[in-house]
Amino acid sequence: MLGLAQTSLGVSAEWLRCLDSLLRNGFVLLRDVPTRPRTVLKVAETFGFVRENNYGRLFDVRVVNSPNNLAFTSKAISPHTDNPYRDPVPTLQLLHCLENATAGGDTNVVEGFAVASKLRTVDPGAFEVLTRIPVTFSFSDATTFLSAFRPIIDVDPAGRIREVRNNNRSMQPGREHGPEFYGAQAPDHLVAAALLHDIGHLVANEKHHDTAKRYLCATEPGYLEALSPASVRTLGFQGGPMTPDEAEEFAAGPYAEDAVTVRRWDEAAKDPDAAVPAFSRFAPLLERVIRPTLPA
Repeated sequence: MLGLAQTSLGVSAEWLRCLDSLLRNGFVLLRDVPTRPRTVLKVAETFGFVRENNYGRLFDVRVVNSPNNLAFTSKAISPHTDNPYRDPVPTLQLLHCLENATAGGDTNVVEGFAVASKLRTVDPGAFEVLTRIPVTFSFSDATTFLSAFRPIIDVDPAGRIREVRNNNRSMQPGREHGPEFYGAQAPDHLVAAALLHDIGHLVANEKHHDTAKRYLCATEPGYLEALSPASVRTLGFQGGPMTPDEAEEFAAGPYAEDAVTVRRWDEAAKDPDAAVPAFSRFAPLLERVIRPTLPA
């Protein structure tokens, strides 16, 4: 099959080149694969056992009217790792495009192990935090609930990176995650936004926080039901859950992912008994973010 299957004398040269690319680069691009349904399964079986999950042996990506997964929409998806709420996470994944019914559809590839290795070099403290503090990743729909409690970066007993989980749509911020954790994985501008968004409500019609709530209510199963009574009440004033067109427009905007991230942090922070660092802890960060925008 495509020169990948084992021959009577052993494995083919093409198959060995695929493995070499996977080990060196983290991915491989196969060309001239027949565009027939389920062909991808035949290719996958040349590498090993195909794991079955709640979608079956094949995850058929398509646009549907009432999606329970962002993959079932035409929205752009930022770099992430798939299914971090499974344990174990998917190892080798194969994507096979049978038909692209619209314009665009570019694929961006990020080598997560390389990013984690770079972080270990440039910020060992942040790397240590992200390997030590576990995070809850979860997914639910009408028939399925999946959850895993694992660190973003996992290492083996010898300290070698063996797993990376990074998916803002599935990560559930916990109240046990303090500044140490968020400081390790959050860029300065998002920390500043989280600190100042309440002030923004008063002085600048801070809308991204509200639109993120409306978006999540429309697109994430169970999100609306988990809101507090007060938040449900204000949702009505804010326009209610987004329509499909509004959600698509919001997701395509430049601030959508950041707005959703800050929204989740804010929800996880509603703990009156939490130990909160003094403002002086964040003052240098705010100066770094705000000072370059001030007039000379």
